[in-house]
Amino acid sequence: MSENINKLFKGTIIYGLGAALNKGLSVLLTPLFTAYLNPEDYAIFAVLNFFSVILSTIFLFGFGSSIGLCYYENELIESKKRVIWTSFTILFITSILMFCVFYLTIPLYNDLLFKNSSQYDFIFITIVSTVFINITTPLTLYLQFEQKQYQYVMITLVTTISSILLRLILIVYLDYGISGLIIGNLFACVVQFLITFMWIVKDVKFVFSKSISKKLFAYGLPLIPSFFILLILQQGNIYLLEHFTNNRALGLYSVGFAFGSFITLVTNAIATAWFPYAMSFTQNKEEARITFGRIISYYTISVGTLSLLFYVFDFPLVYLLTNEKFWDARYFIGGTATVSFISLYFNFLLAPMYFEKETRYVSLIQLIATIIYFLLAILLIPSIGSIGTMISLVFGYLAMIFILHLWNLMKKTQYLQIKYEGKRLFIFTILYLIFVIIHYIFNNFAVSCFSFLLFSIGIFQLINKDEKNYIKLYFVGFKNKF
Repeated sequence: MSENINKLFKGTIIYGLGAALNKGLSVLLTPLFTAYLNPEDYAIFAVLNFFSVILSTIFLFGFGSSIGLCYYENELIESKKRVIWTSFTILFITSILMFCVFYLTIPLYNDLLFKNSSQYDFIFITIVSTVFINITTPLTLYLQFEQKQYQYVMITLVTTISSILLRLILIVYLDYGISGLIIGNLFACVVQFLITFMWIVKDVKFVFSKSISKKLFAYGLPLIPSFFILLILQQGNIYLLEHFTNNRALGLYSVGFAFGSFITLVTNAIATAWFPYAMSFTQNKEEARITFGRIISYYTISVGTLSLLFYVFDFPLVYLLTNEKFWDARYFIGGTATVSFISLYFNFLLAPMYFEKETRYVSLIQLIATIIYFLLAILLIPSIGSIGTMISLVFGYLAMIFILHLWNLMKKTQYLQIKYEGKRLFIFTILYLIFVIIHYIFNNFAVSCFSFLLFSIGIFQLINKDEKNYIKLYFVGFKNKF
């Protein structure tokens, strides 16, 4: 395995451990917080978080991606610094303007979000939190682009721990209720900004560039619709289930989705490490052609195999962690893991488009896939029930990946053409489908375990001798460290 691929693997491990620690801390404290908060409090918090995401997405102007495109456009360190501070300056100014506008119109948004109650103070705090989220974005991206994974994870951990401690004080000891949850969220945003800003300002001299600002908007604005389209693709199933089925089906789907989503600890870590890694090949596309193909194979074999474990242990999970009313949620656990697994292929295939700065086509591709998803869901849910939602979601993401792949092929004279390891990918796909079919036909834990064993033996044959030796040496080295 090349040193370049090892760098991606290392970044994934670090980001994954950081995410796991953060997630673990939050999960461990959930029983304590739920003793002091009620479902209505969490409903308010969820609505405010959704409002914050919408605001952040609109007023980030797509900079979450365009900063990276501009950052890797030039190898000169001074040019990279200009990208960071130019984006920070723009977001600082626009975030202040956003705050002023939305502060004056809080009553309007209160009526839209909370029809039967007044939550003006909570909306105000959420707007302030969003300001800090936006202006922190270029700073955290700088840490990722410069491969400063340890600093990134440490800042995140310090932020999480300090926020949890404040929430404990406010909710448990001072009995602030939902106010403690929201104030703790604001505190986390402020702490993360201050620590990241102080860490970076000593190393990166402030420089603003008018030409870079134009590029940031040119690359970023076409991506704003992309977020809303993905939001519909990811959350639309909830509304479809509510419309075509009943609350019980929706509840079972939500529980199964929550269990299956634990695989995102891995997929999100890879996604975080992937963008700066992929863009580092901007000036070395020939090497990227082969390296990206190998990475896709390694991802398929490793994370694809991991996703099948969610099928194997679907019933043990709901049996041990829920009561009998929720046992049917098992049918959504494996499918959710599969959706998370295949969704990352879109990130991989976006690299050639990003190399050519043609971000305006992303939203169109996602829109077509979303339409396909909705058409399938409308056909399947009334006829086969809530399982139709999961099938539609899988095919929706597959459509998005397939359309992007076709687009890359159509642009083969202009785009980087990734050299896929077709044979390995095809064999894996066939074995994966066979396992899933057997799992749902027999619906038996013992049969699933035996099938997974046979699947693992088959997958092991797809790994060549050099890769097996690397894996062996890696784990021997890891063991020797301890």
